[in-house]
Amino acid sequence: MMEIATAPRRQFTLCCVSCLCWLLAGPVAAQTLFTDVTEQMGLDAFLGRSARNVVFVDFDHDGFQDVFITENNSSARRLGLYHNTGDGRLEDQTFRLPTDLHIRKGSAGSIFGDYDNDGDEDLFLPVRPHNVLLRNDRGLFTEVDAGSDLADSLYTDNAIWLDYDRDGYLDLYVGSRYADETYAARANRLLRNNGDGTFT
Repeated sequence: MMEIATAPRRQFTLCCVSCLCWLLAGPVAAQTLFTDVTEQMGLDAFLGRSARNVVFVDFDHDGFQDVFITENNSSARRLGLYHNTGDGRLEDQTFRLPTDLHIRKGSAGSIFGDYDNDGDEDLFLPVRPHNVLLRNDRGLFTEVDAGSDLADSLYTDNAIWLDYDRDGYLDLYVGSRYADETYAARANRLLRNNGDGTFT
């Protein structure tokens, strides 16, 4: 009787020991899966720099995730757009962005969303001295005037696209860095997409 009662216990103990061994061995094996390919991929221009935000987005609809980078305040080159060639390389295509962007300090974020419903991922940059909205036209980005409410920097730290009124157009919620009474005029804002390229 004693042997019959202890058999399930032995099986349970053996199962627990096996699971424990598998868990302990897991992290060791996982360490070999990562290799630094920064230079190989074509991102060596950003080595030694302070990136504030990195976004993966298929901006040209070729099925491969591209990379968009914003740098810190002190960097001379503050934006970088890299096209995924599909063969393990990233090709610098920052030329697709406007060269005359008046960005005094690096962007705290980069928010992609198709605000005009043309199928392309457009880009909102919360920056100073004013926020920037870039319309994506088949992979070429153009700065657009979407209204003073959107352009006002508000000391913006980040934002998010959402269709809060369910009218089929992406609206924008903009988050301010400050929340006290001193900066009440720069509080968070919800901007409605009017459907004509402007926000209020």
